[in-house]
Amino acid sequence: MKIQDAKPLDVNSLKNLKNFNSERKLHAAIFQYVVGQLVSSEEEFQIREIFSVLDKNGDGTITKEELQIGIDVFR
Repeated sequence: MKIQDAKPLDVNSLKNLKNFNSERKLHAAIFQYVVGQLVSSEEEFQIREIFSVLDKNGDGTITKEELQIGIDVFR
């Protein structure tokens, strides 16, 4: 596709994308707060260790593939 053939982005699409990102960040912050209230320091350390093992590429996100490999390993 050539640049001149590209359609301009709809303003609503941009707003939806911005809202999605904000909601995602809010969801992550709430989850982090809840986990912080429910687990002890030792449990948090263990959870972070498991996360680090599962996050093979170290990008801070566990992909579906990384999770599947982790499940297979821990069986």
